[in-house]
Amino acid sequence: MVKINYKFKQALNNKKEIAEISNIDFIAYNNDFIIANNLSSSYQNQIVNAIKLYFSTIQNKSIDLAKVHRPRREKLLPNVLSKEEVKAILEAHHNSKHKAMLSLIYSCGLRRSELLNLKPLDIDSKRNIVIIRQSKGKKDRITPLSPKILELLRKYYKDYKPTQYLFEGQVPGTKYSEQSLQSVLKQALQKAKIIKTSNLALAKTFLRNSSVRKWNRFAIYSRIIRT
Repeated sequence: MVKINYKFKQALNNKKEIAEISNIDFIAYNNDFIIANNLSSSYQNQIVNAIKLYFSTIQNKSIDLAKVHRPRREKLLPNVLSKEEVKAILEAHHNSKHKAMLSLIYSCGLRRSELLNLKPLDIDSKRNIVIIRQSKGKKDRITPLSPKILELLRKYYKDYKPTQYLFEGQVPGTKYSEQSLQSVLKQALQKAKIIKTSNLALAKTFLRNSSVRKWNRFAIYSRIIRT
């Protein structure tokens, strides 16, 4: 806030003391410095909010924000993967561990941390569900597990025999790292020749598609097992 106030005074050429600055000065600063320098919308809003807080708490003055231009955040449509592209990603790896991780993420709509925190006992093969413990908001939840993914997990389990975590690193009993999982996805994208967007954005889209596609089936399944 001190830095912003310093820039505020600089923009006014230090002609006024902070206590003498009025709403008109703030509007001029917003138009001539913030908007003119083409700053990002989030940064513009941060400056406006910081100055508003400073004047209301320190100077005991109110700023009329109705007269101040407030930029709107950009609303961009997400990149959507086609069924063919999803299939190409899931079939890109021949390694049973890598294939199982990506397939489980997509099939169950898991976040990266949720996948890496899974333990073998979290896979309930009798009820065909995956138990996700202490997820977002420190809440447990369940998600359906398809027979095809269960078969893939069984093959992976026979190949690697994990002990502590469902997906472990090179040292037995240690959790598979997030960086390694990101690398697995990156390699799958390269093999599938998908270059729609950055790896991070595509990973989020990859998970978003899964969550939307599975939501209705999950809601129905949850009602069934609770009765």
